Amino acid sequence: MRRGIRYERLPTERPDPRSRGLDRLSPAAVARLMNRADHEAVTAVARAAAEIGRGVELIAQAL
Repeated sequence: MRRGIRYERLPTERPDPRSRGLDRLSPAAVARLMNRADHEAVTAVARAAAEIGRGVELIAQAL
């Protein structure tokens, strides 16, 4: 049996509870929600930039 990635276990693949009822939000509220999520992603990448850089270097060396 082939093992696959269990995407449902990855935090990035879980539904965001803040987007429940997205279809009932105003366009401005949707834009704010998207902007907040984008800001959180940028902040997370900034915090992990050194680790991400090391990972990229390891991958490049392996190629």
